[in-house]
Amino acid sequence: DVDLQKVRAVITGRPYADLARTRAWLERHGFGHLELVMRTPDAHDETSEGAAAHKAAAALSCGVTHFIESDPVQALLIAKLAPLLRVIWWDAHTRTGTLISASAWR
Repeated sequence: DVDLQKVRAVITGRPYADLARTRAWLERHGFGHLELVMRTPDAHDETSEGAAAHKAAAALSCGVTHFIESDPVQALLIAKLAPLLRVIWWDAHTRTGTLISASAWR
């Protein structure tokens, strides 16, 4: 139940080499009108850490307040890198979202 009028961008860890395939998938599923922000391999590698760093930086640069991530490890890493961003881990198997916090332990 995402209000697509409020969605600003699709931020993906896929590299620019996958641009055409990713754009085609988004268009087929009704998301073709959204801005697509893809990972540049020279700036961020394809590890979980690299993908999460790309996603956190892109979310901050897009000025979004909420980020939905399907990978639980990346969700934690994004929350750690962007502590003011509301990161939701989306579990597709159970179709539920969990708000993630990765504040430093004191």
